[in-house]
Amino acid sequence: MTELHFRSASDLGRIIRRRELSSVELTGHYISRIEKLDGKTNAVIARDFDRAMTLAKEADEAFARDEIKGPLHGLP
Repeated sequence: MTELHFRSASDLGRIIRRRELSSVELTGHYISRIEKLDGKTNAVIARDFDRAMTLAKEADEAFARDEIKGPLHGLP
């Protein structure tokens, strides 16, 4: 699979809807990249990672109930 961070939002949405990747996994991927790469740049000034993971878990739970709220549902 192409590096996730180079995929388009619509492509990532399809991957999540097909359950090839969970919202929690994708959110964790982006959190890891921010923590690894953002030190000197400081592009992400408001890091609310706990809330991001909570929302990702809620999105995954909604998918489990077949409650998909649109093509970008579950994206961080």
